[in-house]
Amino acid sequence: MAEAEPAPLRVVVGSKNPVKLAAVRQAFFRAFPDRPLVCVGHDVPSGVSDQPWGHEETRLGALERVTGARRADTGADYAVGIEGGVVDTGAGDGLRSVPYVAMGLRSVAYVAIFRSRDMEGSLEHTASFKLPPRVERLVRGREPGHGKLELGAACDLVFNETNSKQRGGTVGAVTCGLLDRTAYYEHAVVCALAPFLHDDSGLYDVSPTAPAPAPVPAPPAPVPAPAPVAPPAAPPPAAPPDDDGDDFELVAVLSPEQRSAESRKRAEREGDIIDLIADDDDDDGAKLQGIATTPAWYFQDLHLQERRIMITNIARLLQARKPNATADWIQRLPQMARRLEESLVRSATSFEEYRDTSTLKKRLQAMAIAIGLRLRQQHQAAGPAPAAPPPPPPRPAGPAPAPAAKRARAAPPPRRSTRRQPQSLGPPPEFDLPDVREF
Repeated sequence: MAEAEPAPLRVVVGSKNPVKLAAVRQAFFRAFPDRPLVCVGHDVPSGVSDQPWGHEETRLGALERVTGARRADTGADYAVGIEGGVVDTGAGDGLRSVPYVAMGLRSVAYVAIFRSRDMEGSLEHTASFKLPPRVERLVRGREPGHGKLELGAACDLVFNETNSKQRGGTVGAVTCGLLDRTAYYEHAVVCALAPFLHDDSGLYDVSPTAPAPAPVPAPPAPVPAPAPVAPPAAPPPAAPPDDDGDDFELVAVLSPEQRSAESRKRAEREGDIIDLIADDDDDDGAKLQGIATTPAWYFQDLHLQERRIMITNIARLLQARKPNATADWIQRLPQMARRLEESLVRSATSFEEYRDTSTLKKRLQAMAIAIGLRLRQQHQAAGPAPAAPPPPPPRPAGPAPAPAAKRARAAPPPRRSTRRQPQSLGPPPEFDLPDVREF
């Protein structure tokens, strides 16, 4: 009898901001990978000012949002409230002994999570970062010609953006896209979920009648070491591989018909099987480009435009299977792998997609192998370099040369042409391909 599918996990968020919804969705997908997830948002009042000021007001806003989310959807398993604010790390916070660079306004956000089944809650906050001086002046209302602005409006004005708080946010602007607002909220949601991930062990149970955690078993007694045995004779050293290109594993670039069972078995045993760009029915380009799976707002951020172009170009490269490779492009493969993997992980809309992005490194490994193979084939098609001209024949044995007077009356030698003869360029240079294992 087939096993029943687990009931979906319903999570309600006290906001319809797409950034907050994406952060909650990704955090819960990672925390509960075996449960289907339903994540909905509701517009609820925060109960605080439009720009929360200080830890206390920001924390209160998160608690009010999680309470409003619970009332809006009483059947949800979890309710989440997220509220961002600014904190003045001035002299009143006991920071007189730190350098002046630590003073000023800092941005922070609080995350509150409530679980319905046992009425338990959790509250955590994000990391903080310092606001630029002009943004701080706008938020404080000290910029000439402008009133007191919210943090989002101040960043839109300084960075010439529109509604940035629903995309990369302030953290995306000040970090040049290294950390967007979704990832900034996601790590705090994961931390707030920590008490709910240890129900079986009772690690976070503070009830006086709660059972004590299971004791850690004592380590087994050490087993006496056996008597030393003479090591077997070392096998003869293997012959070094030749540099004719045969050392490439070509499973990635061969068609399914060309792939022999033995080569596939060897590749699986060595852990290098890459079946990603070989099959014609595998639309890797669409998966990389993420048109159908990535929320539209994700690619609207100005600071992620460079990543979007990179994803599109590599997708086209995989689809065309005709890489126009250069040595410089090949050397940049490791950096492209890291940046592209980060973008795909952050844009994943489900845990399955998040898990599948681990194959990205293998995709780029396959690209590097295919590019190296094509370069070698091009060099081999160019043919070997022309052979050097043979040395002049030795002077035959004979009578002594004529005297100087007779040589003067002899016919002058033919005049050499002044036209420059073409020189051989030799074999094409070898490209230093990166070691695919470093991906």
